[in-house]
Amino acid sequence: MARPTDVTGWLGQSGQAFFDVLTPYPAMLGTATEAYREIGDAWEVFSGRVRNPQPQFDGLCTRCLGLLQGIENDGGLPAADARRLIMNPDQLSGTLMAVAPHSSLGADRFLSGAADKVRTHVIDAAGLRRGQLETLIAQTATARKACLDAIHDATAMASRITKQAGGKGVRPGEASQIPGDDHGRPGRVRLVLG
Repeated sequence: MARPTDVTGWLGQSGQAFFDVLTPYPAMLGTATEAYREIGDAWEVFSGRVRNPQPQFDGLCTRCLGLLQGIENDGGLPAADARRLIMNPDQLSGTLMAVAPHSSLGADRFLSGAADKVRTHVIDAAGLRRGQLETLIAQTATARKACLDAIHDATAMASRITKQAGGKGVRPGEASQIPGDDHGRPGRVRLVLG
């Protein structure tokens, strides 16, 4: 049977060894927590920056759809031809000639009157694209870059702390996969422990 002092002495030495091994972990966990908080803050800022221009995007879409509808109605054109005109404003004269036979108004009537209205709609749509749309896209791209930079920095910090704690950190190449897919949806950030 063990005496109380033997158990106490052993626990004391074990306790000290345990304390010595675990001493750096609270600070590391605090740093890792801060890194994850920074990632969350980066997403929050990005979310606000993207949310702000959303009504402008919505209004722009409504105006462009109205112009597309105007091309279809005023020109008597099918939707595919209306889209072709809007997507090729730099080749407007040639495209107008190419779609004229498809007009329900007839090619002659289309070219003698409706083409001028259609031309105005196409020029207005091109102006929206070159002006407001490009500005909104640039603002969104700037917000996305700022978010990715903040996430990169915070992920690097969390990874470094995780490695110090004996984990694996971020797998090579995963940080570069964060930007997202072709539809603008954000990618995933993975931090692998143990």
